[in-house]
Amino acid sequence: SDLEGAEADYREVATRTPRRGEAHYGVGLCRMRAQDAPGAEEAFGRAIECGYIGGHYNRGVVRMDQGKLQEALEDFLATAEKDASPARRENARKAIPGLKRRLGLSD
Repeated sequence: SDLEGAEADYREVATRTPRRGEAHYGVGLCRMRAQDAPGAEEAFGRAIECGYIGGHYNRGVVRMDQGKLQEALEDFLATAEKDASPARRENARKAIPGLKRRLGLSD
C-alpha cells in the first residue's frame, strides 16, 4: 500500500541519518494512520530526542488515545510552549484544560 511504501521510505532515511527527526516523525505519522499507537508513540519519541519539537503534539494525541493522560498533558504543555506551528500550539492549548480536569488538576 501507499502507507507501507511511505513508511519504508521514512525508515530508510531514519536508518541512514538516525539524528534526522523528520524521518522518525514521518514513521510516527505512518504508524498513527496504521492505528499502531505504541509504534507511533515510540517513533514520535525518537523524533523528539532528535530535536524535532513537532513530535510532542502527535505523541500527546497518541498517548491521550491510550489513556496516558499525564504523559499526554506533558506533551501538550511542551507543544504549547515550544512548537513552531501555530495550529499545533492552538490545538494543544485547547486540549490542556480538559486533560487537567480529567486528571483532577486545577489550572
